[in-house]
Amino acid sequence: MSVKNEDLIHSSGQIRQLAAPGEFYLKPGISRSNAYEYSIIGLFVCTVILSVTDLVTTSIALSSGLREGNVMLLAVESLLKMSFFQTIATTKLAFISGTAFLALIGMKSNVLTTRKIVFSSLAVFVVILLFVSVNNLLMINL
Repeated sequence: MSVKNEDLIHSSGQIRQLAAPGEFYLKPGISRSNAYEYSIIGLFVCTVILSVTDLVTTSIALSSGLREGNVMLLAVESLLKMSFFQTIATTKLAFISGTAFLALIGMKSNVLTTRKIVFSSLAVFVVILLFVSVNNLLMINL
């Protein structure tokens, strides 16, 4: 985004760029609410716990004779020539790393829209993982 002279305002000896239309920034003078950071951390921790639960319950289900139904994981397994457990562990690790990066972006951003997108994305991931974990628990009768 290029900055023009009319896009700048002078405020108490400092020059700052105006926000683009539709973008809202948190006010720099006001300390950010810890509630957002705690909720992002909580959602990330839930993501980690539910991912590990999915990994463990999937392993139990496979050892009990059930078969994996996720075509994407089966394709990755055959493509990378790894065991299924290695494949699912690798994808879980990649997913956790990605959600950690997403949470970090949300916590460091001052753009309200970015923070809302990060929160919504993590909440959706938690709901999906909760559904998958409960489904796995029901399938292995725990």
